[in-house]
Amino acid sequence: MKYIVVTGASKGLGLAITEALLAHDYGVIALSRSKTDAVVELEKKFDDRFEWMQVDLQNTDALYSRAGTILHRYPVYGLINNAGYVHDQLVVMNNQEEIDKMIRINFSAPIALSRLFAKHFLIQREGRIIQMGSIAAFRAFKGMAVYAATKAGLSAFSKGLAQEIGSRNITVNNITPGFIPTSINAHVPDHRMDHIRRRTALKRLAAAEDVAEAVLFLLSDKGKNMTGMDWVIDAGQSL
Repeated sequence: MKYIVVTGASKGLGLAITEALLAHDYGVIALSRSKTDAVVELEKKFDDRFEWMQVDLQNTDALYSRAGTILHRYPVYGLINNAGYVHDQLVVMNNQEEIDKMIRINFSAPIALSRLFAKHFLIQREGRIIQMGSIAAFRAFKGMAVYAATKAGLSAFSKGLAQEIGSRNITVNNITPGFIPTSINAHVPDHRMDHIRRRTALKRLAAAEDVAEAVLFLLSDKGKNMTGMDWVIDAGQSL
C-alpha cells in the first residue's frame, strides 16, 4: 500500500484530499494542529490505513521528530504540503508576528518537510511531492502581499527541487488553486462570493474536489512525467 502524508488534513482542502485518497485505497498519515469531528469519523472508518498525528508546523523540532516517526512506521510514497495560513492585512498595518507566522507555515515548514521526505524518496528511488500554492503568487490581491510572497517562493522552490531530485524518479509539483469554497471561508458574505464567481472566466468557482482530483492524477502513474509545474485550478479567476 502507498502511504501519503497530508498536512492541514483536518478541514478544508486537506480534508477533501484526504477523503479522496482514502476512497482510492491509499493509506494516509494526516497532520494538523487539532483533531476535528471529521478526522474522528475517518479514524473509525479507515482504522487500518489512516492515522492522525498532531503537529504544529511552526515548531521545527517537533516537525522533525514527527517526520522521523512517520518514516520509521510507514513506507511513505508521497508528501502533500497542504497546510497554509493567511492574515489578510495591508503590509504597513500587519504586525511582525503575523508575518513570521505566514512565512513559517507557508514557506519554511514545506521546505523542511520536503527536504526530510526527499531524502527517503532518494533512497527508495521513487516519490511524489505536491505543494499547495495560490494564484495570489502571480495575481495581486490587496492585503495579501506577504501571503503571496510565501506562495511565490514555494513555487520557485518546487521547480528547483524538481530539477535536483528528478533523476531518482521523484516528481515535485505545485497545485495553484483560486478561491475554493470550504468551511474555512464560510464566513465570506454571499455578495462577495457572487462577485468572485462573476470575475471567473467560467462564471463558477473551482471546488475542493477539483483539487483532490489533481492530486490523485499527480500521484498516479499517469502523472509520472509531470514535474516542476504549477497546476492552476481556478475556473479562470486569474485570467
